Amino acid sequence: MSKESLVTLQQAFDERRSVYALGNELPVEPQAIVNMAERVLLHTPSAFNSQSSRLVVLFGAEHQQLWDIAEEKLRAAVGDGDFSGSKQKLDGFRAAAGTVLFYEDKNVTQSLQEQFALYADRFPVWAQQTSAMHQYAMWTELRTLNVGANLQHYNPLV
Repeated sequence: MSKESLVTLQQAFDERRSVYALGNELPVEPQAIVNMAERVLLHTPSAFNSQSSRLVVLFGAEHQQLWDIAEEKLRAAVGDGDFSGSKQKLDGFRAAAGTVLFYEDKNVTQSLQEQFALYADRFPVWAQQTSAMHQYAMWTELRTLNVGANLQHYNPLV
């Protein structure tokens, strides 16, 4: 790896920040984000090379639908309580160009638990660690394209 590559990677680490004022215009084609997600999935390490992480990249109507579902579920969870703060946050996420949805394939984890009983209790923890690495890799990669992002945790709500 060249010295220039290391500097670029270090800059991406240093400059990665949560961006909450998201907009719906990307400085790159949406396919570049999809390609990036595929690369992150392929090249981010995982325990026992499990590759249990999954990503779904949503744009347009599918992106809007996800945040509509999140709002519906969150409203139900809040009940009669004040929803204005949550509504404002959700509207901010909905205003973005897209969403990268992360999840773990539990079938992979269960299969490894069966194959390696000695470590069965560790595989769910390792799957979470793997997901975290994928999230950070994607977030950092988005920074290299000057795409603002933030990380939200609405699972298992949605």
